Parts: sequence; C-alpha cells; structure tokens
Amino acid sequence: MISDTGKGMDSAQIAKLGTLFYTTKSKGTGLGTSVSIKIIETMGGSISYKSERGVGTEVTIILQSYKQEPFDHTEQPRRNNAI
Repeated sequence: MISDTGKGMDSAQIAKLGTLFYTTKSKGTGLGTSVSIKIIETMGGSISYKSERGVGTEVTIILQSYKQEPFDHTEQPRRNNAI
C-alpha cells in the first residue's frame, strides 16, 4: 500500500516504487508494493502511478479479464460405482 497522506510524490519517489525495501512510510518495510507489482505483472496486468504534490497519488491497476468456457449441461456426470 502506498501511503503519502495526501501530499503526493515527486518523480524521483515514483521512480523508486517497486524497489525492494523502499518506503514512504515511517514504519514500513518496503516490501508490499514490490510484491504487489510482481503479482500484478505475473497475472499479465499493469500498474501505473499519477501523483501531484499537495494533492495525492492515484494508482491504476489493469488486470486481464478471464472468460470461462460455459459449462456443458448436456454431458452426464461421471460416477464412480465401485463398492
């Protein structure tokens, strides 16, 4: 989670996002954002940041949609008749 308490981040801070152990929090570990970015990218998604000093930071996450094939209700279920 990115917590800039409504201050916004400058371009140098945004460039460091996702770097291991980099944090803008006083008590953070700097792992949450880097782990989140890795998960998002592994899922084929993307993440972007838009920040304005004195206003705040907007994070946009785009994930691919998943289309599940419709279930074929005409097939008979398999049953194990072993006793």
